[in-house]
Amino acid sequence: MIKIEKYDKKVEDVYFDAVKAVVDDAYRKKIVNRVKKYMGAAWRNLAEQESDEIFRKWILADYSEIKKAYLQLSKDEMHEETFKKNGKFKRLYQIYYEAYNKVRGKIIRMPGLADQKLNVYLVKNSKIKTCPYCNRNYITARGENVSGAQLDHFISRSEYPIFALCLYNLVPCCSVCNLAKLTKELEVSPFASEMDDNSFTFTPTGILPGEQPAVKIKAKNAQLEKNIEVLHLQEAYDFHSDDLKELVELKEMYPETQISEICDLINGERRLVGKANLTSTDIRDMVFGKQVPYEEYGKKPLAKFRHDILKDLGVYTR
Repeated sequence: MIKIEKYDKKVEDVYFDAVKAVVDDAYRKKIVNRVKKYMGAAWRNLAEQESDEIFRKWILADYSEIKKAYLQLSKDEMHEETFKKNGKFKRLYQIYYEAYNKVRGKIIRMPGLADQKLNVYLVKNSKIKTCPYCNRNYITARGENVSGAQLDHFISRSEYPIFALCLYNLVPCCSVCNLAKLTKELEVSPFASEMDDNSFTFTPTGILPGEQPAVKIKAKNAQLEKNIEVLHLQEAYDFHSDDLKELVELKEMYPETQISEICDLINGERRLVGKANLTSTDIRDMVFGKQVPYEEYGKKPLAKFRHDILKDLGVYTR
């Protein structure tokens, strides 16, 4: 799973304006009242602020704040039932639930840019190009009104409509992962601050002669392990045994001694024509591909997989 950084403020503003245009003032106030009453002291303490200001805070709340509110809600069975779609405020939540479809398809008009649907705009500005759940499939948009991604409600919209329009509850992902998850609960969101390069690791097995190469995904805690299970990530990466085999064979063909010999040979030719020497790292990059920084894993399919395998094989040191 790949971390997603927060959207820029401009994107947050565009999203909030779209929500505000769909949810009228009366319903915004009703939602704010529910949030202040049931979502814990942090929200009750906002009582002196204007209703629209609190509504904005709710819609643009960080994932950490959304998680706290969800945990606060789930502590109290009566309050939890109140917030479900079939609860006491059924009509209010039904309207709020349905508002998401209008917001998602809202046309955004910005100076100098072609008109585009809001969901396409969000995906384009998410700073990632691949699904954050699997890092296998591209989620880039095709045109201004065809999104390459689906927006997954991390906290289920059907179970808890109150979170339906929270920006950081919407995870741009591929259709395969969204179908695998549906309304099932994950423990850790790609927007979570604790996500880092060590959250998951890919480890090669069966790489000795005569063995069948396979990839094992390891999570650093039980919460992340649940993500692997729900999204069927191990099964997804079982299909990449051929990719693993190719990397292992490439390493066997180009051990460090071979890299050094190639480097010396090329540099001998380059010196004759007055060109600067190449380093072993330059040659390694030509053979295995450049090492992708953690911050850019989301821009390239299988980036995390390739990094971890090549690190395990001794090609990368970081």
